[in-house]
Amino acid sequence: MLQVYSIIPLALFFLIPLVFRFWHYRSANYYFRFLNLASGQISDEKYIESFGGRTKTNYEIAGIIDHMTKDTDKVFVWEDSAQVYAISNRLPPFKYITGYHINDFSSVESAVSALTQDMPKAVIIFSDSKTPPLLTRFVRTNYILYKETKEYQIWKLGGEYSRFVIY
Repeated sequence: MLQVYSIIPLALFFLIPLVFRFWHYRSANYYFRFLNLASGQISDEKYIESFGGRTKTNYEIAGIIDHMTKDTDKVFVWEDSAQVYAISNRLPPFKYITGYHINDFSSVESAVSALTQDMPKAVIIFSDSKTPPLLTRFVRTNYILYKETKEYQIWKLGGEYSRFVIY
């Protein structure tokens, strides 16, 4: 009879994930990558590259932002790389932090208005993003191009005469 009681927890262990449709996600690769990094088998750069996508670019941008701004400065990233805020330890100037948030829950006009009220020290625009003309005009009027690569542009807040710089 005691053996029956020991089977019940085991059965629950296997049945509960099925009933609640919980599935295990493969995470072993992440642990192996970290162990390779911790043991010195791969470099920091290779570790970051192993995540794919824009991860390396996001870390590069975060390093530049960290260098060119203070901890209390705000930055604005146009499009879908909100992780730059976390990596650089900087806050956005208002509650919508990605381009699709602005398009879905707000408007470009209200975003530019919010940016005008609380001007971020840096604006990051990815080359493959569809930047609205109003945002482009706002950035070119108030910011100076700090760095440009094939993947992104970083614009730094200019002085009162920055709008007279010809691009």
